[in-house]
Amino acid sequence: MQQKLDRIDDQLVDLLAERFAVARWLGETKAVYGLPAVSPERRGHEVTRAEYRAIERGIPQGLVRALLGQVVDATAQTVGVPDDLDDEPVALAVGH
Repeated sequence: MQQKLDRIDDQLVDLLAERFAVARWLGETKAVYGLPAVSPERRGHEVTRAEYRAIERGIPQGLVRALLGQVVDATAQTVGVPDDLDDEPVALAVGH
């Protein structure tokens, strides 16, 4: 079972890498056309959509909100956007 968890962790990292690559591409494409890199409305939509999915899947909504908030903020930083897009900071406690 531990190997299965390891594979899932690997998949999570792979998905994050894919998300960052797509965000970089999208940021570069928007820059070519003079469009803003991100919109606060989009960030809110991403998190809200994920929260609903978390409820459907039986995952703690707060965990998904915090985790996805961190991912979205980190992705925005990757494409050169400040991470203060919303009024409330997103905090994620990670323990080992």
